[in-house]
Amino acid sequence: MELKKAKSLVNDILDICSHFDDETLTEACSGIYNDVHAAKNIENVISSLRELMVFINESPWEDYDLQDLKEEAEDIFNKIMEEYDEF
Repeated sequence: MELKKAKSLVNDILDICSHFDDETLTEACSGIYNDVHAAKNIENVISSLRELMVFINESPWEDYDLQDLKEEAEDIFNKIMEEYDEF
């Protein structure tokens, strides 16, 4: 997977996270955005993405619509990981 494509997909997940009113997740997303923006290789992006998924999984997702968004974020994560493993 190209670095540019991986960064774009992480940005898609960060966009999904912007729909939630969770201060911890918002702070984590800000830091991860900066890390991904500065990443020089795919391994750095993957590391930041894994960190982001920890915060996503620890956030409250009781609302049905939010659960759909969480699943969408997980689908993007899985897509990145599958393509990364093939790389």
